[in-house]
Amino acid sequence: MNKKSQKLIFIVIFLTGILTLTPMVAAATRRTYLTNYILANQVENNGFGNSPEETLRALEILNDCGILSSLNTQSLQSYFQNQIQNKFEDSNMDVYDLYYLLKSLDLLISGEYVNSSLKSKILNFLDGTNQTGGGFSPLNNTGTPNIISTYFAIQAYDIIDNTVIIDDIHKNWTHNCRNGNDGGYGGNASLPSSLTSTHFAISILDTFEATGEIVNVSDTINYLTSFYISEVNDQYNYGGYLPDDDAEFAILSSTYYCINSLYILSPSDLNGGPTCNWVYSLQNIKDGGFADRRNSDILKDSTIPCSYYAFKIITILGGNLNVQIWNVEFNWIVLIIVLSVVGALLIIALFFWRKRRI
Repeated sequence: MNKKSQKLIFIVIFLTGILTLTPMVAAATRRTYLTNYILANQVENNGFGNSPEETLRALEILNDCGILSSLNTQSLQSYFQNQIQNKFEDSNMDVYDLYYLLKSLDLLISGEYVNSSLKSKILNFLDGTNQTGGGFSPLNNTGTPNIISTYFAIQAYDIIDNTVIIDDIHKNWTHNCRNGNDGGYGGNASLPSSLTSTHFAISILDTFEATGEIVNVSDTINYLTSFYISEVNDQYNYGGYLPDDDAEFAILSSTYYCINSLYILSPSDLNGGPTCNWVYSLQNIKDGGFADRRNSDILKDSTIPCSYYAFKIITILGGNLNVQIWNVEFNWIVLIIVLSVVGALLIIALFFWRKRRI
């Protein structure tokens, strides 16, 4: 074997060692991938994503992960206050956006964060959504309440430290939204049950500390658990909850609604391990966020709401987001040590091989 061939073999072996030992991308924990995805969706100092809802969900994740202080909170505070003021001036406010903006301010600032004039506008608006027969409407110029707008109005009152007016009326109105045929709740007393309405109804009653008043609560628990996929061989759904009886795939929102409601009513009916594993499978390798399935092989694009639902499910169930995924962590020191050892072994091997020839 000539010297040219020897050098070629040495180079091939050396490069193979590098390619084998050097990771292609740096690893990180599930939590890190998730928070990086959230931070990447910040719109300068004007919130996150495309709506007040996405902004709040992003802030809640960052707050629970302990990195909210890394943001420019003063600029965000001014932005949220201006958003509230502008929506009132444009007559474009509803209880949903009001809650999202108030809760975002509440996360950023301790103490008073709206002046007396703005607080008066907020209270006048909320009082205008209050219906004498119970419930709150989405706007203060319509008299049609629903279970979701009622929940958001009650939470908005709570944020600004005002007691909900005549809470027994709203509690009883919520009880009347329950359908005795299946144990679920409708958007109002005349609508059929849905997971979304059931979740918000239970959350309202939990706020009023009245879940113990639910008649035949076992029917409501059975309604929630009926959407759980317990078939182990259903690899794309096992552990999740379907949004309705006709759905092909479990989704994160319906799973969160069921998990959160069952956690309030009957924690023993939760299946933490399978559900957490199902959620883990929906973390998107493209950006670190979470997404529902488009089909059995492909995830949809990640969204902030889906990522929020995933985060809350894992938190409620005591799952673990501090596990490294996808690749081993790149470490230059370890790489240099390993390559030095490999290089030394190759040199020793080459030395003995040449000595043997002599």
